[in-house]
Amino acid sequence: MRSKLILGFALLAAVVLLVSGLALRALGRSNDRFSDYLDGVGLRERLANQIRGAATRRAIAARNLVLVTQPADREVEKALVTQAHEDMGKALARLQEAVAAAAGLDQRDRELVAEIGRIETRYGPVALDIVGKSLNDRHDDAIAKMNAECRPPAGGAAEGEQRLHRL
Repeated sequence: MRSKLILGFALLAAVVLLVSGLALRALGRSNDRFSDYLDGVGLRERLANQIRGAATRRAIAARNLVLVTQPADREVEKALVTQAHEDMGKALARLQEAVAAAAGLDQRDRELVAEIGRIETRYGPVALDIVGKSLNDRHDDAIAKMNAECRPPAGGAAEGEQRLHRL
C-alpha cells in the first residue's frame, strides 16, 4: 500500500511539474508576443502619431507666426515652429528605421511610410518658406503661399488620416 501511495504521489507530482512547465513556456511565448507588439506595431503607431502631432504643431505655429504682430510673440512662434520641424524630422527618421527593420510588414505598409516621407519632402520646404517670409515682414506673400500650397485638395485630409491609421 505504501509503495502504491508513493508511486501515485510521484506520478501526481510529475504531472504537476509538467503542467507547470507547459504553463511557464506558454506564458513566456505570450510575453514575447506582447514585447514584439510593443517594439513593433506599438512603436510604429507612436511614431506615426508623433509625426502627425509635429505636423499639426508646425502648421499652427507657422499660421500663428503670420498672424502675430508683437516681436515677443513672433519669437515664441518661431521657436515653436522650429521645434516642431525638428520633431517631425526625428520622428519620420525613426519611423523609416522602424519600418526598414520590421520583418512582418507587407509592401503596402512600406509604401505608406515612403509616401509620408515624400509628402514631408515636398511640404517641409514650403512651411519653412512661409516662416521665412513671415519673419522678413512679407506677411501677404506668406498668406498667399499658405493659401495656395498648404490647403489639402478635397478629400486629401481624410485620405491622409486613413493612411496614418493604417500604419
